[in-house]
Amino acid sequence: MSYLYDFAVIGGDNRQLFLADLLSKKNVKTCYYGLNPCALPSRYIPCFFNQTITASASLEEAIRSSKYIICPTPFSKDQTYVTTATTLGIPVDHLLEYTACDQVIYGGAIPKDVCEKGKDKGITLVDIMKFEHVSMLNAIATAEGAICEAISHSIINLQGSQVLLLGFGKCGQILAKKLSALDAHVTVTVRKEDVVAQAKAYGYDSFLLANLKEKVNQYEFIFNTIPSLVLTKDVLANVNFETAIIDIASSPGGVDFNYTNDHCYNANLYLGLPGKMSPKSSAKILLDAILNDCKL
Repeated sequence: MSYLYDFAVIGGDNRQLFLADLLSKKNVKTCYYGLNPCALPSRYIPCFFNQTITASASLEEAIRSSKYIICPTPFSKDQTYVTTATTLGIPVDHLLEYTACDQVIYGGAIPKDVCEKGKDKGITLVDIMKFEHVSMLNAIATAEGAICEAISHSIINLQGSQVLLLGFGKCGQILAKKLSALDAHVTVTVRKEDVVAQAKAYGYDSFLLANLKEKVNQYEFIFNTIPSLVLTKDVLANVNFETAIIDIASSPGGVDFNYTNDHCYNANLYLGLPGKMSPKSSAKILLDAILNDCKL
């Protein structure tokens, strides 16, 4: 079946805006729906203002006229609606309803039940964040964004400070390296002895998470990358009120935010940092992966 457009860019944050702009510069036929071109100054996204891509009148029109559908990262926050920064509601069920078997849907962190519904309909859904190189490059933007938030929400310098990092996966390792480059004293806490040894081999102090409650009062910054509750109220009771707690784990994070809010701690959950802090770089990472996958 032939399509009017190569790509439809659906919903999402500023990454999707820049992704559409990058497509236009490659002279790829593109339409969009559920984006707000006025969210950024026109100098950043000229394709929308020069009308080199097309605004679709409806979700159905955008999908039925495009071979490839690019949805946001994360794909959905509630498994009911596609993530969007506009007031438009984009139901996931409608998205799947309008998609034919010969089309491909791309997105990041696609919920399991959405993948199963798509599979039942014979639709191909590709989760970009499952590509190893994408998740690694995405972690760079997340780490830089986390450092930016830490600086913005603290009253002291990172240089020379005592920093505790919870978790040592992809993002944790990149974050530790960047914090160390800023001359912060980085300590890593993890669940397993072999990862403690790994962190020490990289030059960081490290201890087991089981000892967190006794050691947590030593730190001026705490970065969490573990997507499960680790900073419980019992642990938080030993944290200094001036300590900046930067949680970048997947929602709902790893901090008891009911406790921190009730006791006025300096703690926040920061989601979607790549889209907020470096949307153009993040868009290029995603687009390169998509174009490579669909062989365009």
